[in-house]
Amino acid sequence: MGGLKRNATWNLLEVLVSSVVLFVLYRLILKHLGVASLGIWSLVLATTSLARVADLGAAGGLGRYVAVSQARGGRSDDALIYVETALLTNVGFYLVLGLLLYWPAWWGLGLSIHGPAIEQARALLPFAIGSFVLQNISNVVTAALIGFHRSYQKSMLTLLTLMVQAGVALATVQTLGLRGVALAQIVQYVLLACGGWFLVVRAAGVTGFAVPWRIRMAPLRELMGFGLRLQVLNIASFLFDPFTKFAFSSLGGLSALGMYELASRGILQVRQLVVAPGQNLTPLFAAAHERDPGEMRRIYDSALTVIGVASSVAMLGMAVGSPILSLIWMHRIDPLFVLFSFILAGGWFFNTLSTPGFFLGMGTGRLRWNIVGSLISTLGSPSLAWLLAKPLGGVGVAAGAMIAIGSGGVVTWVLNCRSLNVPIWPSREAWACLLARVPGAGGALAKLGGRA
Repeated sequence: MGGLKRNATWNLLEVLVSSVVLFVLYRLILKHLGVASLGIWSLVLATTSLARVADLGAAGGLGRYVAVSQARGGRSDDALIYVETALLTNVGFYLVLGLLLYWPAWWGLGLSIHGPAIEQARALLPFAIGSFVLQNISNVVTAALIGFHRSYQKSMLTLLTLMVQAGVALATVQTLGLRGVALAQIVQYVLLACGGWFLVVRAAGVTGFAVPWRIRMAPLRELMGFGLRLQVLNIASFLFDPFTKFAFSSLGGLSALGMYELASRGILQVRQLVVAPGQNLTPLFAAAHERDPGEMRRIYDSALTVIGVASSVAMLGMAVGSPILSLIWMHRIDPLFVLFSFILAGGWFFNTLSTPGFFLGMGTGRLRWNIVGSLISTLGSPSLAWLLAKPLGGVGVAAGAMIAIGSGGVVTWVLNCRSLNVPIWPSREAWACLLARVPGAGGALAKLGGRA
């Protein structure tokens, strides 16, 4: 339990610091480059993220297999072989994919942006693609650390690299513009990949210098078998963001997209405070499913009670506090920003509440309902956006996206619980346990029990 608390504490600290860094970066962009430039940067990143439809899923399933390998009590080297296999696979695959991505992305940007902005967007492509490749390589080592139940080390390393990212951005944004922001991101991912590999080797019990060189067919088949199913989920999940942003750029314009991006980033950073400790659930569910299904249900109950309370407070706080955030970012209260914040808080509340159910599917290897929920979100977002944009404009696009994201999450949550015979809602004992942890709540609970 102490290890879990340490992981959760550092996960939260990671989110807090990343929120500060994100605020600084966005403030720099708004101050020196304007809100339209933020919309351009957002659209370029969304365009390169489309290449994730070809992802092999090696990093996504790695944490599960590392945890299962340890739970089965095999050789200490077994887990590291999974990591090396996934890392070398991703390095080769994404280097090739990055080279193939440039011209399709260059052409695709011309479909969404017109006028002088198109040249600026296309100039950013090499930086965005480099960042995309390095991010997916670093994802392997961070997933491995989570699988080793060392997510606190992952968070420590991320904090360090975020500080470097902020420093590089501050030093270059005035001279290089958006390219300086992109360069800062590239530096962060390089440091994250190298430092993460060093920590993974230590977690596996290896001393001294080690270079990843082993690809084994048995782990590769397992990773790829799970990865093929996970890839369908990844495609459905990753396409939500570009589909929504393309709808905004077509139906609402770049300025509306920039305002949506600001509101979305604020909401999602606060959401990360709630779900960041949830990254530990996949290896916990995977190990518990191997040993004791009853333990898995207890973990689920505890996670859902905490996330239920935390998501309510976080999303309500962001909606109510959006005028203050608008003042900080733009030195004025922007009505559209406030309205977007309320809409996004509602949709992401239901999606956040569903995360323990989502991780149940990931940890047990049952991805059917995760895929169904993600498809509902991704396909529903542009469809509802198109329907609601006619009478409501950009507000309709945001509302359609949030109806879709909330509905998809709830479907995954409910159907995963039913398929695994896990009660959807936590037991009274789980709520009582949560209240007992709150100072003063334990005594109030005891009084209520005495009256009953």
